[in-house]
Amino acid sequence: RVQTMLIAIGEQVKKDQVLAMLDISDLKTNLDQLKQELTSIQKSEGAQRDRYSIDIRRMALQLENEASELIERLSLIESKSTELASLNAEIERLKNAEQAGLGHSRDLADLILQRDALLSYLREQKKNLESQSQQVEKTRQSRKFLEAADIDSMTKSLLTEQMEYAESLRRLVAETEHRISLRTIVAPCDGYV
Repeated sequence: RVQTMLIAIGEQVKKDQVLAMLDISDLKTNLDQLKQELTSIQKSEGAQRDRYSIDIRRMALQLENEASELIERLSLIESKSTELASLNAEIERLKNAEQAGLGHSRDLADLILQRDALLSYLREQKKNLESQSQQVEKTRQSRKFLEAADIDSMTKSLLTEQMEYAESLRRLVAETEHRISLRTIVAPCDGYV
């Protein structure tokens, strides 16, 4: 449909002079919708990029916390092993004193009970020690990977689908603008209509 006729039959025109404009209301509406959707996608892309970046940093902190907890557990096992060694030495010293005829200590029975409880605790913990050590190593490797990784490139990779959709919208906007320009009829050369 012709929206505006800018010349009349018989008029003289110059090359590239606008002769008429066709109706572009449908394309204009489509263009406005595409631009709104593109703006919305770009805003949500920024928000999601921030969210992914925060999530990645949170994962790094969680890995750091897990590693700290595992190291703390391993340190506790090590300290309990040291405590067991000192209890065994004290029990041995008291037994040697008893055998040498220096008397009987009431603390010996308590120390033996304490040692047995500590032994059973350490046996239980040593069952899990290998898996805990492996978990510490995995956590360290994951932390190193996250520290070496570029957070921005990681967030971009998570947003790939959304970025591709935004690019397709940009192409549609350009195509629609081109179609609008094609609805302007211009004179191909100097002459008369």
